[in-house]
Amino acid sequence: MWLQTVECSKHQLLVVAFVSDFINIEGTNKLYDYSITNMFGQELIKGKSISNKIENLSKLTTGIYIITIKTENQIATFKIVKE
Repeated sequence: MWLQTVECSKHQLLVVAFVSDFINIEGTNKLYDYSITNMFGQELIKGKSISNKIENLSKLTTGIYIITIKTENQIATFKIVKE
């Protein structure tokens, strides 16, 4: 499993790049917005969370997606692979 870490407003934001039905987000305990788009830029899933897990990925088919996480002070974008 491949991991990527980004400094996000005095907190480490850790995103798992290979996912199945959920994504673990660690290092932030504040509210954040997230969106998941396909490689054509079409937004498929979006929401707000304070949890360390985004769980509604079961409707995505196997493929490559972009997740954008917006906190109060930072925007982080990652490529994820849905297995």
